[in-house]
Amino acid sequence: MHQQKDAKSKDFASFLFASMDRMRAYQEQETKEMLAPAGKLVFAVDTIADRCENDSDYKTAISVKTEQGFDLLLRSKNYYDEETQTQFSPAIYELYNGTKLLQSEPMDFQTHLYKFGEMECYLKEIGFTTVKTYSSFEKERAVDDQCDMFLFECSLG
Repeated sequence: MHQQKDAKSKDFASFLFASMDRMRAYQEQETKEMLAPAGKLVFAVDTIADRCENDSDYKTAISVKTEQGFDLLLRSKNYYDEETQTQFSPAIYELYNGTKLLQSEPMDFQTHLYKFGEMECYLKEIGFTTVKTYSSFEKERAVDDQCDMFLFECSLG
């Protein structure tokens, strides 16, 4: 039974890696087709310097009054996992009529926070030949992790 489970695990791993290779090839082809010859892909990601403080309790982040006079609250807390560089931010949207809770909806926000140089490898891997990394919208070049976000400007040639 144990050998059969190991064989299935190996088969699944082979399938997974083959699927990842096909996905990379597809991403590279799609990337090349979606941009005009001189086009650029521009996007931003949060960095490890932008991590939130860990919270033990939910705190009200936003509170607004609806047109109907109800109170809509967003309560959240944060936890950062150093090993995976993941910012976990569970939250609860709550709708109140006075002090009566009418509706509650939990959310589970998870954001990967990037280190300097981490995203560049992925971008080169899928076919971008020029990747510029900025630390601001003023196009200041990023040199380390000590900025809140990385702004990437990528092109194929």
